[in-house]
Amino acid sequence: MKAFLKKYKDVIVSSILFVITLASGITALFAWYINNQRTSASGLNVSSDNANIEIREIINIKRYMAGNMFSEKNYHRFTDGYYYEYDMTNSSYVLDNGNKVAMNIYSIYPTEHIDITMWFRKNGEISTDDYSLYLTDFDDTNGKFYNYDNNNVAYEHSIKGVFRTGEVKEEMSYNWLGGYNGDYLSDTSYDRVLIKAGKFSTDQTDTFNSTLYYRTTFRIELNLEQYYAKLNAITNALSEKSLIIGKIRLVA
Repeated sequence: MKAFLKKYKDVIVSSILFVITLASGITALFAWYINNQRTSASGLNVSSDNANIEIREIINIKRYMAGNMFSEKNYHRFTDGYYYEYDMTNSSYVLDNGNKVAMNIYSIYPTEHIDITMWFRKNGEISTDDYSLYLTDFDDTNGKFYNYDNNNVAYEHSIKGVFRTGEVKEEMSYNWLGGYNGDYLSDTSYDRVLIKAGKFSTDQTDTFNSTLYYRTTFRIELNLEQYYAKLNAITNALSEKSLIIGKIRLVA
């Protein structure tokens, strides 16, 4: 059986359907050989800890497969504070059966990633040139799984360890959303994961309606490198697990 799994590991991996849904957070759903149902959502929580930093009402999301972009959508912040799909050409929200379409991304495979671009501006005095961008508010209640050691003892883990994030730049540097420690215990030390440590003075900028905005693009991807290296496990342990990332948080 072990020989069979080793031989067909790549086939098993390519058969897993990964879904990331940006809902009241970002939900990643794992499932084998099935088509995931569309998930309803109210929107992504995006906030700044500094009242003098204003996050732009538009967020852009692009999806890539093997390095090639195959989908691009824009999302606009509604009066309820959440983001919904927006038609930039017609300046109107996209409707599905009369309802606004909240920020959702589906069918993320191991060879896919999503790039999220957001803009923000200074809306008052800022005492520092430095800021940090984080993913926070994780909920992996339905994302736990067990792995057995050589003595057949089961240890609990989280699917957070197969996701990583980082600023999109020429030389990418990633931070894992979770880890698989040598003691095989569930890792709870990743409550706030750094996307980037930035500086306003070196950020790229765009101008909208004569207003200067700072631009940042970051990536969320699924990567099984750490999972295989640390756990020596097979991917069926990830079947139908879910992770919620509740917030993109800017701190300055």
